[in-house]
Amino acid sequence: MALVIAGDSYSVYKKNNSISWVSQIAANTKIVSVDGHSNWDIMKALNELKPQPAIISLTHLKRLPYELTIRDGKHSKAHATHDRAVELNTKAAYHIVQQWKDAYVWSSFPHYESWPGVHFIPLYGENEMWIGDVGEFTQNSDYVNHLTEKGNRDLADQMNTWIRKNVK
Repeated sequence: MALVIAGDSYSVYKKNNSISWVSQIAANTKIVSVDGHSNWDIMKALNELKPQPAIISLTHLKRLPYELTIRDGKHSKAHATHDRAVELNTKAAYHIVQQWKDAYVWSSFPHYESWPGVHFIPLYGENEMWIGDVGEFTQNSDYVNHLTEKGNRDLADQMNTWIRKNVK
Protein backbone atom coordinates (compact mmCIF):
# COMPACT_ATOMS: atom_id res chain seq x y z
CA MET A 1 0.00 0.00 0.00
CA ALA A 2 1.23 3.50 -0.84
CA LEU A 3 0.80 6.28 1.69
CA VAL A 4 1.33 9.97 1.04
CA ILE A 5 3.43 11.73 3.66
CA ALA A 6 3.34 15.49 3.22
CA GLY A 7 4.77 18.33 5.24
CA ASP A 8 7.89 20.33 5.90
CA SER A 9 11.17 19.11 7.38
CA TYR A 10 9.29 17.47 10.27
CA SER A 11 7.95 14.94 7.77
CA VAL A 12 10.82 14.52 5.36
CA TYR A 13 11.59 10.91 4.35
CA LYS A 14 15.21 9.81 4.35
CA LYS A 15 15.58 6.13 3.47
CA ASN A 16 18.85 5.60 5.31
CA ASN A 17 17.73 7.07 8.60
CA SER A 18 16.03 4.48 10.79
CA ILE A 19 15.38 6.96 13.64
CA SER A 20 13.00 9.12 11.58
CA TRP A 21 9.31 8.53 12.35
CA VAL A 22 8.69 8.42 8.59
CA SER A 23 11.30 5.68 8.13
CA GLN A 24 9.77 3.75 11.02
CA ILE A 25 6.35 3.66 9.34
CA ALA A 26 7.90 2.98 5.91
CA ALA A 27 8.54 -0.61 6.96
CA ASN A 28 4.81 -1.25 6.62
CA THR A 29 3.98 1.07 3.72
CA LYS A 30 5.30 2.50 0.49
CA ILE A 31 5.92 6.18 1.11
CA VAL A 32 5.11 8.84 -1.46
CA SER A 33 6.87 11.84 0.03
CA VAL A 34 5.64 15.38 -0.68
CA ASP A 35 7.87 18.04 0.83
CA GLY A 36 7.02 21.69 1.28
CA HIS A 37 8.38 24.72 3.01
CA SER A 38 5.06 26.22 4.14
CA ASN A 39 1.40 25.18 4.20
CA TRP A 40 1.01 27.04 0.90
CA ASP A 41 3.83 25.03 -0.69
CA ILE A 42 2.49 21.76 0.75
CA MET A 43 -1.00 22.54 -0.60
CA LYS A 44 0.39 23.25 -4.07
CA ALA A 45 2.28 19.94 -4.06
CA LEU A 46 -0.79 18.04 -2.82
CA ASN A 47 -2.93 19.62 -5.55
CA GLU A 48 -1.00 17.40 -7.98
CA LEU A 49 -2.44 14.32 -6.25
CA LYS A 50 -5.90 12.88 -5.79
CA PRO A 51 -7.02 13.11 -2.12
CA GLN A 52 -6.46 9.76 -0.42
CA PRO A 53 -5.36 8.40 2.95
CA ALA A 54 -2.29 10.39 3.90
CA ILE A 55 -0.36 11.84 6.81
CA ILE A 56 0.02 15.59 6.44
CA SER A 57 1.84 17.86 8.87
CA LEU A 58 1.00 21.55 8.92
CA THR A 59 3.75 24.10 9.47
CA HIS A 60 4.02 27.27 11.50
CA LEU A 61 1.68 29.89 10.02
CA LYS A 62 4.58 32.36 9.70
CA ARG A 63 6.64 30.03 7.48
CA LEU A 64 7.33 31.94 4.29
CA PRO A 65 5.89 30.35 1.15
CA TYR A 66 8.67 29.91 -1.36
CA GLU A 67 7.00 32.18 -3.92
CA LEU A 68 6.93 35.07 -1.42
CA THR A 69 10.71 34.94 -1.24
CA ILE A 70 11.29 35.34 -5.01
CA ARG A 71 11.64 38.68 -6.72
CA ASP A 72 13.08 39.20 -10.19
CA GLY A 73 13.97 35.50 -10.29
CA LYS A 74 16.13 35.69 -7.17
CA HIS A 75 15.53 34.10 -3.79
CA SER A 76 15.39 36.72 -1.02
CA LYS A 77 13.46 36.72 2.24
CA ALA A 78 13.81 40.51 2.39
CA HIS A 79 10.79 40.98 0.10
CA ALA A 80 8.44 38.72 2.03
CA THR A 81 5.99 39.75 4.72
CA HIS A 82 4.89 37.50 7.54
CA ASP A 83 1.37 38.96 7.43
CA ARG A 84 0.96 37.73 3.86
CA ALA A 85 2.53 34.39 4.83
CA VAL A 86 0.05 33.93 7.68
CA GLU A 87 -2.83 34.73 5.33
CA LEU A 88 -1.70 32.26 2.64
CA ASN A 89 -0.76 29.54 5.12
CA THR A 90 -4.09 29.82 6.94
CA LYS A 91 -6.03 29.54 3.66
CA ALA A 92 -3.86 26.61 2.60
CA ALA A 93 -4.32 24.77 5.92
CA TYR A 94 -8.10 25.10 5.71
CA HIS A 95 -8.00 23.93 2.08
CA ILE A 96 -5.89 20.87 2.99
CA VAL A 97 -8.24 19.90 5.83
CA GLN A 98 -11.29 20.27 3.55
CA GLN A 99 -9.84 18.45 0.54
CA TRP A 100 -7.96 15.65 2.30
CA LYS A 101 -10.78 14.27 4.44
CA ASP A 102 -9.25 10.77 4.65
CA ALA A 103 -5.89 12.12 5.81
CA TYR A 104 -4.44 12.38 9.28
CA VAL A 105 -3.62 16.10 9.42
CA TRP A 106 -1.45 17.03 12.38
CA SER A 107 0.78 19.75 13.75
CA SER A 108 2.86 20.43 16.83
CA PHE A 109 2.52 24.20 16.46
CA PRO A 110 0.34 25.91 19.07
CA HIS A 111 -1.90 27.77 16.60
CA TYR A 112 -3.56 24.43 15.76
CA GLU A 113 -4.61 23.45 19.28
CA SER A 114 -8.30 23.94 18.53
CA TRP A 115 -8.55 23.68 14.74
CA PRO A 116 -11.25 21.28 13.55
CA GLY A 117 -9.75 18.47 11.52
CA VAL A 118 -6.20 18.97 12.81
CA HIS A 119 -4.66 16.67 15.40
CA PHE A 120 -2.55 18.81 17.72
CA ILE A 121 0.47 16.81 18.91
CA PRO A 122 2.53 18.83 21.38
CA LEU A 123 6.12 17.68 21.04
CA TYR A 124 7.83 20.50 22.91
CA GLY A 125 9.82 18.21 25.19
CA GLU A 126 11.06 16.16 22.24
CA ASN A 127 11.38 18.97 19.70
CA GLU A 128 14.94 20.20 19.70
CA MET A 129 14.17 23.32 17.67
CA TRP A 130 11.47 24.74 19.93
CA ILE A 131 12.62 27.76 21.94
CA GLY A 132 9.60 28.55 24.06
CA ASP A 133 6.32 30.39 24.01
CA VAL A 134 7.37 32.69 21.20
CA GLY A 135 6.50 30.01 18.67
CA GLU A 136 9.74 30.44 16.79
CA PHE A 137 12.48 27.93 16.17
CA THR A 138 16.24 27.87 16.23
CA GLN A 139 18.00 27.01 13.01
CA ASN A 140 20.40 24.38 14.32
CA SER A 141 19.39 20.86 15.09
CA ASP A 142 21.31 17.63 14.80
CA TYR A 143 18.14 15.66 15.37
CA VAL A 144 16.18 13.77 12.75
CA ASN A 145 13.07 15.64 11.64
CA HIS A 146 13.97 18.07 14.46
CA LEU A 147 12.83 15.50 17.01
CA THR A 148 14.72 13.44 19.55
CA GLU A 149 14.84 9.67 19.12
CA LYS A 150 11.99 9.36 21.65
CA GLY A 151 9.97 12.02 19.80
CA ASN A 152 10.38 10.15 16.52
CA ARG A 153 9.47 6.83 18.16
CA ASP A 154 6.37 8.29 19.86
CA LEU A 155 5.22 9.93 16.64
CA ALA A 156 5.80 6.71 14.66
CA ASP A 157 3.74 4.75 17.21
CA GLN A 158 0.89 7.24 16.92
CA MET A 159 0.98 7.21 13.10
CA ASN A 160 1.21 3.40 12.93
CA THR A 161 -1.90 3.17 15.14
CA TRP A 162 -3.76 5.48 12.75
CA ILE A 163 -2.51 3.52 9.70
CA ARG A 164 -3.70 0.19 11.14
CA LYS A 165 -7.16 1.63 11.77
CA ASN A 166 -7.63 3.72 8.63
CA VAL A 167 -5.48 2.56 5.72
CA LYS A 168 -6.50 -0.54 3.83
